Amino acid sequence: MKRKVVLITVIAIGAVLLVFASDNPGRHASTSNTVAAPSTTMSEEPAASDPAMPEATPEDLLGNSAAVDPENSDQQQPGGSLDEKLAALKELRDSGAIPEDEYQAKVSALQAGSSAPAPMPENGATRTVQIDDPQLQMRAATLQIPADWRFGGAVVRTGGCHGNGAQVVYSMQSPDGLFAIQVFPSFAWRNTGQPSQPKNLSPRIIAMNPPPRNPCEALDIETPDAFLEHVILPNLRPFARVTNIGPFTESGLEVIRQRLQQLEQNSAQQQDRYRQAGFPAGNHPDQHILSGAIAYVHYNLNGHEVEEIVQTAVHCAATWMPGGMVATPSVNVNCNSWPLVVMRAPRGTLMQNIQRLVAIKQTYQVDPTWDYVMVQLIQQMGQRMLEISNANFQALMQSSQAAAIARTAQHQAFMELQDSNFQNSQVRIAAQRRAMDESAHNTVLYALDQHAFVDKGTGTEYDVTNQVDHLYLGSNGTLVACP
Repeated sequence: MKRKVVLITVIAIGAVLLVFASDNPGRHASTSNTVAAPSTTMSEEPAASDPAMPEATPEDLLGNSAAVDPENSDQQQPGGSLDEKLAALKELRDSGAIPEDEYQAKVSALQAGSSAPAPMPENGATRTVQIDDPQLQMRAATLQIPADWRFGGAVVRTGGCHGNGAQVVYSMQSPDGLFAIQVFPSFAWRNTGQPSQPKNLSPRIIAMNPPPRNPCEALDIETPDAFLEHVILPNLRPFARVTNIGPFTESGLEVIRQRLQQLEQNSAQQQDRYRQAGFPAGNHPDQHILSGAIAYVHYNLNGHEVEEIVQTAVHCAATWMPGGMVATPSVNVNCNSWPLVVMRAPRGTLMQNIQRLVAIKQTYQVDPTWDYVMVQLIQQMGQRMLEISNANFQALMQSSQAAAIARTAQHQAFMELQDSNFQNSQVRIAAQRRAMDESAHNTVLYALDQHAFVDKGTGTEYDVTNQVDHLYLGSNGTLVACP
């Protein structure tokens, strides 16, 4: 159920684009099918400022080898010889005797001499189509497509848990619908990672300091193969037969290696900054996984057999998060896909037409004015988020400072109360001791039949017998008794 949620927007966008492509053969794309969300990318090719996003075209990812359905023999040549050769090649690939790119090349070579339908014309008439951004009321991009092809496009701003910002999406197809190019948006999701665990504290403390919770459910997918197999194809092409899901060709793998190297460099630089600042995250650098995959599918479209390649890449970043008062440290894994590219041709002809389809897609041009405006909006949004973050931090610091001052005042008042209580207790103890001493002294005097005589001038006390009635203090300091 979680996996299907990711493709709700894909299916909705695909339906809109297909309606445009089917019902408006001469109309430039301009739709209002948008949902407001933060803008992070500016075209169907992700922004170059994000190192996780590609600048590669399908030609880069597919290379010069043909992206062909390995089971197309029944559409190309009668008899069993070609079927047997393709089956043998497939066994060699599945056993690991030959790599995927060599397998595709050999299949292409076999199919090149088969009796396949005619390829697309190389130099046919073309027309310019444009994609408008209804939110900004301006042109976002243009393409050069065959003059008789139908086209639909839009700038979509997908929000929610799987939205990945503003992106250009489009769909184009030949009059009979057998040739087509479709670009769907990229998506983001949260993987399970290593969740934080509650510490061994009382439920009352945990309830007072609950750990943060992510409102988006986790999706246990971190490879493009799984993303295509379990999310894209069951929802986007539920009726298609999947021949194979394989990696990018060598040129596409080189793009992946370059992107991954850049991600690792950025992670190392961020780790150095954290270490210099003394943050614990300096000991836990981000870990990156990046790989691409191509699915080869075929199905019946309006009575005609067609084949498609469906390609994307998936990047996942694992980020260490410090623990809190009530929870242990955790590892957050956030993933995003590259834009989904689909190319279609009559079954058995994709090999012959892939370069022409790629050439059409490469005519995509971002409008520089729209691009500039989007960059400014992204920067403004980033600045605004930074200001909000700083304001929240300052408010937290002020609140913490006020709380610290209040705690200091409370402590000072407590210490003053303690000191007052101590001084009062000392006074009481001294009074008790004086009373006890006086009582004891009086007891001794009574027992000895004496009484106390005090010199008022010096305060000196003299204990004298009760047998005399009068006492005088002499000039030499002695007592003189008078009977």
